[in-house]
Amino acid sequence: MRLNLPLEFFLVIDESHLPFDDIPWPSNLDEVVALTQHSINNVDKRTAIMVYFPKSLEMETADVISTLVHESVHVFDFMMDHYGETVIGSETRAYSVENIFSLVTT
Repeated sequence: MRLNLPLEFFLVIDESHLPFDDIPWPSNLDEVVALTQHSINNVDKRTAIMVYFPKSLEMETADVISTLVHESVHVFDFMMDHYGETVIGSETRAYSVENIFSLVTT
């Protein structure tokens, strides 16, 4: 099951099967340009990672791309923390962020 998200959200990973309304979001969402949220289903420890980017339709293309690359790094960091990985080579990190960026933009 994939979450049915509003346009300003980009789903990266959804293993959690949490209802969208059950995912905790900061209270200052109206103040952010973009943010990456990581949520874990407390029952089975599965994860969901989403990028919230409310201003994506208002920005120049280069700014949208650079912001999504930036958020892709946060997604990668959440994934590494979740899976307990601590030592990652720079090439592995680069390919991983590239793949995450592809997921976010398709």
